[in-house]
Amino acid sequence: QGKALYEGLARCIHCHGQTAVRRPLTKEELFDIIKNGVPGTSHMPFRYLLSDEEIWAIVQYQLHDTCMNGCEN
Repeated sequence: QGKALYEGLARCIHCHGQTAVRRPLTKEELFDIIKNGVPGTSHMPFRYLLSDEEIWAIVQYQLHDTCMNGCEN
């Protein structure tokens, strides 16, 4: 589900490419960035488009795919 959302509805892949995580982030940090956006940038908040469950699916997809902070996260 995370991959489908990343590439589809959320359209993350259009700006970030296949892997959005470029630096070590915790699950909570990545969730917050997706949900609330990044002030002062073009990264919009997705809290109005995606449910928390969908955001967590994207987080899991990105962290599993990149194994940032170890694959345990």
